[in-house]
Amino acid sequence: MRFRKGRNGNRQGNHGTGKCLQQEGLNLASLAEGQEAVITSVPHMPLLPPLGLRPGKRIKVMTRGCCGGPIFAEVEQRCIALGRCVAREIQLLSLDEYVTKESGIEAHTTLTAVPAEV
Repeated sequence: MRFRKGRNGNRQGNHGTGKCLQQEGLNLASLAEGQEAVITSVPHMPLLPPLGLRPGKRIKVMTRGCCGGPIFAEVEQRCIALGRCVAREIQLLSLDEYVTKESGIEAHTTLTAVPAEV
């Protein structure tokens, strides 16, 4: 990661500029506390995969820090804290959409129960 001098002279990483990328669709920063989703894409940052942040993994928002603070999430049975800018770059799919996509059932298909023969 390259660092540059911030306004106050401190070193800042790529996400310390105050300019977060706005991503379309569902992302980690947009989930409410207690919500779960499946990760579809993660920004290219070497520290994220070892934390368990990889496509296909389930993630749950545990709590959100106040005043724009970090988001605490659970992934692979561990709690991690992520800044809002990084959280906005983690794209997700809701659990309902993921199950529908994985099973190959179209979202508009209605399933009906068939009575068992006696």
